[in-house]
Amino acid sequence: MTWFAPAVFFFPERPFAGGQVYLHPGWHASPDDQRLTVDRLRGQRVPIVLSLADDSAFAHGFPLVYDYVMRNYRFVAEATFGGELRYAVRVDPQIVPTRTEERLGLPCFR
Repeated sequence: MTWFAPAVFFFPERPFAGGQVYLHPGWHASPDDQRLTVDRLRGQRVPIVLSLADDSAFAHGFPLVYDYVMRNYRFVAEATFGGELRYAVRVDPQIVPTRTEERLGLPCFR
């Protein structure tokens, strides 16, 4: 997650990718913190990355993590998930989805 959305962290009952609850500019954003996040991402199974469709704050605030995501994840959809904001959904192309979530038509890995 590249923004603060506590329900997204709570309801899936999954660990936090890269060891970060969310990526917010100025919070664990130093180059050393970003390298640690990328190192953790490399060692974890992270099938999906969600970001705001306009992820300029993510790109600017976390350039090392952003570059890693852009190099290693494939954009599959833009979705609202029933709200007003638009989100970019990216997936790890090396992980095969178990199915497609019917309502949203997005890949499911669980």
